[in-house]
Amino acid sequence: MFALLQLLANWLARLGLGRRDTTASGQLSDAAQAWELCAEPLLWSLWMPGVRDVLDARRPPRSGARYPVALRNRGGRLGLASGDGPAHIQIEQWEPPVHFAWRLLVGKAFEEYDVRLLGDRLEATARGGESALVVISELERQSRP
Repeated sequence: MFALLQLLANWLARLGLGRRDTTASGQLSDAAQAWELCAEPLLWSLWMPGVRDVLDARRPPRSGARYPVALRNRGGRLGLASGDGPAHIQIEQWEPPVHFAWRLLVGKAFEEYDVRLLGDRLEATARGGESALVVISELERQSRP
């Protein structure tokens, strides 16, 4: 009975998160370093929402590539969990050095993210997961000189 209630709770959480689109923009102190964080799969765990570890980071990013990942625990929030199945990052668009769009896939559930670098300004969109502001602030924090 408890397992059934947990499945229902996860489904309701995903339903609510799936409808929420967020956008944000922010100034970067080092745009080149921020793009380097995007271009290197080994560094994705530093800033990507939900990603604890990239399990196959040897390949460079390209549109259509899929990377298996281990998920980070997200305290106080229902949603994607490592028990829901294998997790992957699916790169939707890769246009260096200005555009990176990806999906975090876990079983049948997913979160979508999109970042665009416009000079020293970063614009982000997020759907179904963490806020776009979280993506921007993590990239800014990790790319500070």
